[in-house]
Amino acid sequence: MSINSAMTLTLLQRLRALTSFILVAAFCFATVLMKGLRRQCVVFLLGLCGVVSSANSIAAQADIRFNHLSRQQGLSQSFILSIAQDKNGFMWFGSQGGLNRFDGYEVKIFTRDESEGSLPGSMVRALLSDSQGRLWVGTENGGFSQYQFESETFTTYNTGNSQLPTNRIRSLHEDARGQIWVGTDGGGLWRFDPSLKEFYRATPKFADESIFSISSGNGGELWVGTRLGLFEATSDHGLIPLSRPTSWRQNL
Repeated sequence: MSINSAMTLTLLQRLRALTSFILVAAFCFATVLMKGLRRQCVVFLLGLCGVVSSANSIAAQADIRFNHLSRQQGLSQSFILSIAQDKNGFMWFGSQGGLNRFDGYEVKIFTRDESEGSLPGSMVRALLSDSQGRLWVGTENGGFSQYQFESETFTTYNTGNSQLPTNRIRSLHEDARGQIWVGTDGGGLWRFDPSLKEFYRATPKFADESIFSISSGNGGELWVGTRLGLFEATSDHGLIPLSRPTSWRQNL
């Protein structure tokens, strides 16, 4: 049975159970109304709301299940390093042996070869599906790429055709402005402007640093995880200096 079929079956079972419960509750409520017990009606309604809420919560917890995908189900490799869902609902899995696209039934594998537009590296460290529906791929030794949905090819940025100092990509993140942040292994943090297709170094302070994780805060600040600990990036006259948060200085 496919993952989509299993999810559909589970949803139908929950709908049947909820329908039966509503019918029984409606019958009981009608009986109470016929007896003219207004106060009891209010108490009954409050209790019914609590029961329905608890039942839905328990049902949701009970329906959590895991479906295992491995090489036996078509993956190129079982060591999964990154995951993303694209604008079409397909799931993408980056592995040590290629990029896998899963449609709920079958897996399509993209690997590095000598053809133009191929995946630039078979070890896929980072994946990002941005707010514009674009899919970005970061590989171990192949650089930073954009997947082209129509042609199923990759447009790649590397040390040979861009400002990137290394082809070892560790992390990807999109901020509220639509800018793509690229964390490298040993080459620091870079900002990529998708409209201009240009890279900008975030700060020379960590030019040789490895950036393993990136996330945005509610205030627009950027949080960066490195080998030296966690850092916060804030805007200052167009520059992005990184510094340790004062309140956490003792813990980093």
